[in-house]
Amino acid sequence: MTDHPHHLYSAWEDAIKGLDEAVDAFRTAVGGMAGDLEDKDVAVLANEVSKRKKAAYEAWETYVNAAGFGRI
Repeated sequence: MTDHPHHLYSAWEDAIKGLDEAVDAFRTAVGGMAGDLEDKDVAVLANEVSKRKKAAYEAWETYVNAAGFGRI
């Protein structure tokens, strides 16, 4: 049995925290002052959420594959 890749799990946790922060920033900006935002500002925030979501998924995939739980 291989050693558990704790460092990869930690990387996934960090990616999830980054995603949470990006989502919170998006919600705050859009919910708090939607009338003051331009479409490009919303697009930038939405793109950041998308990038963070992709990074979190990739970190999870790397962790699961390395931990021997199966292939994603």
